[in-house]
Amino acid sequence: MKLGDSTGYQIIKYKRDYSEKLVIAGVEPYIKCGYRCFYCITDSQGKTRPVVDPASFRGLFREELSHFNDPKYLFGIGVATDAYSDIEGECGFTRIILEELAAGGHAVSVTTKSPLVTRDIDIFTRMPKDKHKVIISFTCSTSELAQRCEPQAPPPEARLAALHELHNAGVNACVLMAPWIPGLTDTARLLELFPKGIKVFFQPLELGDVFSETRDNERVHFSAALFMGREWTQNEINRAYINECNTVGKQYWKQFDMEWRWPITRETHADNSGYLKRMRPGRYDPDQWVAEHHIEPRLPVSAG
Repeated sequence: MKLGDSTGYQIIKYKRDYSEKLVIAGVEPYIKCGYRCFYCITDSQGKTRPVVDPASFRGLFREELSHFNDPKYLFGIGVATDAYSDIEGECGFTRIILEELAAGGHAVSVTTKSPLVTRDIDIFTRMPKDKHKVIISFTCSTSELAQRCEPQAPPPEARLAALHELHNAGVNACVLMAPWIPGLTDTARLLELFPKGIKVFFQPLELGDVFSETRDNERVHFSAALFMGREWTQNEINRAYINECNTVGKQYWKQFDMEWRWPITRETHADNSGYLKRMRPGRYDPDQWVAEHHIEPRLPVSAG
């Protein structure tokens, strides 16, 4: 696709109903995400492409936005493709979206791994705190660890600096510790580095439709064996995640506004209802929970 080609791509790409008063409208300014994290299961990985010519973008977005006047909409920027992907500095589509949403008084949630988000502090600080949320995502605390799962994304150290800059500027900055990966995510160290009192969301690694990892190159999705030296099942990941909530979560519970989302099940994978369910440290026994929600991996369909 060349810049300016007609693609039929919608910037406001989908709606997800959570309640009568809340509908998430996903806003994706780019067709692919250039960070290409190994664990991504959204099929959005690839060379980042703009939707249209930058000169046409604002008008196209305004036209789409005119159909979303109900205050129940929360516009989630960067749910599938990072809001500040590798060409945002050149195209500026996310900034245009923020300007238009802020001008209309809409509620906004931005998710990113990029420190470029600090460029738009001037917009965020003009918005009421209950109308905006800037979420910086982390999987681990150091570049050395990140090289094993997200080598093309901005380093965690740069994200951490951006998080503190946003927080100090009065922006409603939060953390998404996702995916939480057993053997890789250094939860306690990350929590020591975050500004105290902020909102921290946790979500475990999700292996995808078959819920069992394959070896490298057998599918486009993340392979746990690629960097952890072994293959994990969703049951093992869920068990380790609950244990982390019960131990590290309990240790830091009073220092943060924590939200440990439910482990992955077939049901929550299908309808995303895990976003609506919460865990408190000690509420569930890891072995008992996995026994009650055991996932039998689907066997691959044999050729012929």
